[in-house]
Amino acid sequence: MVVRSFLKLIACCFLQKQKTGLCTSELDHCFQDATVLYQSQFKYYTPAASPTPRGNSPINHRYISQILSRDDWLLLLKYELKAKRIVLSPQFIVSVLQNQENPLYPLRFYLWASSQNPLIGKNRLIKGVLASALYRNGPVLLSVELVKDIRNSGHKVTENLLCVLIGSWGRLGLAKYCAEIFGQISFLGLSPSTRLYNAVIDALIKSNSLDLAYLKFQQMSADNRK
Repeated sequence: MVVRSFLKLIACCFLQKQKTGLCTSELDHCFQDATVLYQSQFKYYTPAASPTPRGNSPINHRYISQILSRDDWLLLLKYELKAKRIVLSPQFIVSVLQNQENPLYPLRFYLWASSQNPLIGKNRLIKGVLASALYRNGPVLLSVELVKDIRNSGHKVTENLLCVLIGSWGRLGLAKYCAEIFGQISFLGLSPSTRLYNAVIDALIKSNSLDLAYLKFQQMSADNRK
């Protein structure tokens, strides 16, 4: 795994410093070399735009945005689905997520669509589009109000959703926030799984917080998450 290899390089830098007494500038060069290696093997996942589903009228994104802005958005989405003005196909969902200016709206639509079909929440293409939307228009912080809004709508913060959020925070440079939320995931009813560890370590590396990333790697090993 790229993240694991990257962190091993960091560990080697620290050990080399202790053995040979590398100066700070030499240690910085070691970190830079490791970072270049990691970034050369990493590419942001940016899905291509999806066309309008065949046989359907063009999607009215403005109308869907108006629905998602309302307090009764959940009820209205159910009504639109029943009236077949909303289709839970990957193409339709991707189009909706890509065309929302307020980052809260794609998050709401993703939560609702995932509750209708759990496979939607695991779809790599859909998660990639959501991540891009949260990065482009975010950040979307996991505030008390947002968690309350999610729970009041009958949903919850899943591991899938948290990984997407953590990824967006990392790309936006919110390293400390990533670490803080990771330390409080028990309040969300989640446990520190290997997948969540990898997500937060990856986010910390993207935020250029190498020390924090290495600490989380050590913590993951101590928790026997490999």
